[in-house]
Amino acid sequence: MVADAKAWNGVWKSLGKSEPAPDFKTLVAVAVFAGERMTGGFTVEFLAPQAKGADLIVRYRIKEPAGFAAQVISHPWKIRVFPKPKGKVIVEEAK
Repeated sequence: MVADAKAWNGVWKSLGKSEPAPDFKTLVAVAVFAGERMTGGFTVEFLAPQAKGADLIVRYRIKEPAGFAAQVISHPWKIRVFPKPKGKVIVEEAK
């Protein structure tokens, strides 16, 4: 989870890209990096966020390729910005 500008800049710098500039007073970002995969076609999918009291539950899943996939090493990732909750952000992989 990314909750401030310093961490946000670090994530984008590690990706070799210039970052957009969300307002971390009202927003929070969740970044999921799926690691190295031996083929293409893997994706990160965020499910609908859920409020639980003052907390925000963010669930994601790693989707496998459907059908044939390129025989290349890939590193799937996705970043999504959410409204900042009053409580904490709980990130869970969907089973």
